[in-house]
Amino acid sequence: MLQLIFWREVIVLFGALYSSYTDIKTGMIRDSVTYPMIFLGLFLLAAELYAGNFHYLFLLVPIVVFAAGYILYFLGKIGGGDVKMFTAIALLLPVYEGEIFLLNVLFVAAISSIVFLSVFYFSKYCRKGIRFRENSKDMAKALLLGAFVTIYFSIMVYMELISHIAFYFLLWPVLLGLLFLAFQTGIKRNFFLKRVPLSKLEEDEIVARDFLSKKALSALGSSFKGVLSKKEILRLKKAGISEVPVYRGLPPFAPFLLLGVAFSLLFPHFFSEVFFL
Repeated sequence: MLQLIFWREVIVLFGALYSSYTDIKTGMIRDSVTYPMIFLGLFLLAAELYAGNFHYLFLLVPIVVFAAGYILYFLGKIGGGDVKMFTAIALLLPVYEGEIFLLNVLFVAAISSIVFLSVFYFSKYCRKGIRFRENSKDMAKALLLGAFVTIYFSIMVYMELISHIAFYFLLWPVLLGLLFLAFQTGIKRNFFLKRVPLSKLEEDEIVARDFLSKKALSALGSSFKGVLSKKEILRLKKAGISEVPVYRGLPPFAPFLLLGVAFSLLFPHFFSEVFFL
């Protein structure tokens, strides 16, 4: 049993490591990595069921992860490769040392990515020159969200649902995240926005909805959420759209996911010890 857990750890760690490399080099998490991990996870799940070691979390965690990931993918928030990698990790290590493994992984990955990317891109935006007018709506949203988050976590601490350590631990990442959110329009326009000819569009492109023309928005329809498929590209072609604003060169998430995997293998109880009394 211990040997099986060890190999699960090795597969997840090396899968995250190779995906980090490909994400940095090509901007993609390859199916050649995620699909074998998913199939192996399903095989091990069936083996656990056959051996009588099955626990409902072994199935529930991957299902919830895939469903949540697909919704975020449909809304254009994350890529398809990310969804497959999350699902693969949830299948291979749904529970580790009594903790839901992916919860720790995503927590560490999210915190580290927020801190790094907020500091990196906000400093670049400052050097380029901030346009406060184009970010006015985002600044108002960030202010409201900041007030809501502060009140929410204050109530959680007061009711002793989370520890004071968790509150202070999250304070700086949240502030940095709100800083990025407040200036996201300008940051995206300066560093990620590309206007791509229709003939060079690819599937799974993330469309910059805020920069679409009314004609393009009408062609895509009200049900369009942000990620292009062949159907949407065909609609744009029929409408006579020559180019589409998309976000390219978005920062890779896989390196932060690798950090989350490595950290969570070393400190599996970090999330529960920091957050819960």
